[in-house]
Amino acid sequence: MPHFDQTQHDETLHLSLQGCWVLAESVAIHNALNVIKPATNKVLVLDASRVESVDVSGAWLVYQQAQRWQQQGISVQFEQFPAEYLAYFTATSSASSEAGKSGGVVSMIQGLGKRVFGLGNTLHSAIAFLGHSVIALFQSLFAPREFRLRSVLHHVFATGITATPIVGLIACLISIVITYQGGGAVARIRGGNLYRGYGGDFGVA
Repeated sequence: MPHFDQTQHDETLHLSLQGCWVLAESVAIHNALNVIKPATNKVLVLDASRVESVDVSGAWLVYQQAQRWQQQGISVQFEQFPAEYLAYFTATSSASSEAGKSGGVVSMIQGLGKRVFGLGNTLHSAIAFLGHSVIALFQSLFAPREFRLRSVLHHVFATGITATPIVGLIACLISIVITYQGGGAVARIRGGNLYRGYGGDFGVA
């Protein structure tokens, strides 16, 4: 059970954490920390030297409460607290604050720049494709022998005639889905079952 001892020394409030400060005791940790009401402009020392066990979840709850106390103008100090946890929490808080500061106008300008850059790449690719196509067309006009008619017919057959069955099957399946979804929507709007009276009584989910 997490608990602590309070000791007041002038302007310093010393809290000696004791017990198990782990995830399983998160509710008890939260309740214990909320009981503490340090005065503003005072120093609060969190001493973890007498803690039986502490995991990252329990340490995070303590660190979050310490951050709230600091926002209220209270100076918080950690003693015998796991150094690896403090380093991780400090780095995470710094990254979050920097990300928040970089928002607003800066993020808007960055987003605009990325969109303009992407549009420029798309236009560059389109112009390059058009240029290659025009060059190939003029070359085939002035040098008919370089126009590979057999290759063109092969690609037309492979991507057109050969693909007709699968394209027809996909179109049929899509039409079935659209018909079913559209019928269900109409049935819900009319408050009835659209398929009743057509050889069956089908429910629409």
